[in-house]
Amino acid sequence: MAAAEQQTQTKTSKQKFIRPLLLFVTGILAVIGCYAYPAPALNSDAEENIQAEDAIGTVKAYAGGGGVSKRILVQNTLSEERKISLLRQGGKNIPNSYFNRSAFIGDSRTEGFLLYNSLIHAGNYGIKALTVDGFFHKEAVNSVDGSKITVAEAIQNKEYDAFYIMFGMNELGWSSEKTFISKYGQVIDTIRSAHPDSKIVVQSILPVTAERSAQDPIFNNAKITHYNELIQQMCREKSVDYFNVAARFTDEDGALFADASTDGIHLNKKYCNLWLAYLKEQAALGQ
Repeated sequence: MAAAEQQTQTKTSKQKFIRPLLLFVTGILAVIGCYAYPAPALNSDAEENIQAEDAIGTVKAYAGGGGVSKRILVQNTLSEERKISLLRQGGKNIPNSYFNRSAFIGDSRTEGFLLYNSLIHAGNYGIKALTVDGFFHKEAVNSVDGSKITVAEAIQNKEYDAFYIMFGMNELGWSSEKTFISKYGQVIDTIRSAHPDSKIVVQSILPVTAERSAQDPIFNNAKITHYNELIQQMCREKSVDYFNVAARFTDEDGALFADASTDGIHLNKKYCNLWLAYLKEQAALGQ
């Protein structure tokens, strides 16, 4: 009887020891399981928000330019259509009047851009054959008294929130690219001096069509690409925004889309409208 009682006590003691040990081991395994297998999303909205955040970098890359179609998006967090829609919808919400207090400065390409987009309230300094040197010396802007003045003079007493500049096409034939970049820098300095609080955006030189590029020793895409590299470097040094508009209108061979122009250089209405859409997309992204 005494032996049986002793065995019962021993068994009870073992149970008291084993039970806490099992609970401890179970707890450890549970913790390991939490790290090994992430919990599912609480709801579809939370998952959607995570995906949207992951897409921001891709959307900004698209907006900054990088060709079209298959070169646009590579991530799988959202469908290609959804990412493009996020970006374009933001741009569509911006009216043309957003640019009423902006000035556009450039050559005949800028002239066509303003005309086809009916930006009649924006500062129009799109002048045929205008160059970075002509900015200071070409008297092509009507003054209040009816005389002609330069663009540099015309902007002095005007109030603009932003300046969108595109130079370089007419300067491709210059003998010195250093002179071009130096003069371009002077244009930026002049604008900044007169309008220290205004945003300055330098746009890349648009490419020409493959046909035009192949037959022209001056206005060709190899030279345009080189000049754009110089312009981008200048923008870094001057701390101004550089918009790679050219990439939005460039095919896989680096040429302007064939249907974008009748002469291989100047954009038609459709592509001028796409140019404006690009600027609106940048605005939607806070650029």
